[in-house]
Formats: sequence, C-alpha cells, structure tokens
Amino acid sequence: MSLQAGGFLTQPLLPGRYAVATVPVGDTPSGEAGSLPPTDPESLARLRQSATIVSVAAGETATVHLQLKK
Repeated sequence: MSLQAGGFLTQPLLPGRYAVATVPVGDTPSGEAGSLPPTDPESLARLRQSATIVSVAAGETATVHLQLKK
C-alpha cells in the first residue's frame, strides 16, 4: 500500500468503534512533531467533537480520509 504524505497505518485493532482526530502540532505539550497530545478528559472531549467515528468489525479493513482545516 502506498501512503500519501501524512498518511499512516495502525496495527490490527480489536473490533469496535473508534474516534479518529487530528491534533495541530502547536496543541502538543512541547509543540514538536511526534509529541503526544494531552490525554486529560477535557482535551479528549474537545477532540471527540471534531472526530470521525469509524466502526471496525472482526477481520475487516477500514479506511478513514480526514481533511485538515487551515
């Protein structure tokens, strides 16, 4: 599979519903690429508001296309 710039793959996931969101670099604790975003309940609640929900069934492959806002 060929990935476009910014694309990624995950390891196999358990069946279930997942919320997929992007986090601007400036919103990470250190502001550096590769830094993890905050995981406190308030930050996660804000991310969920703009997240894309995807359901994955056993043995299924899912593709999510996200559009970044400027």
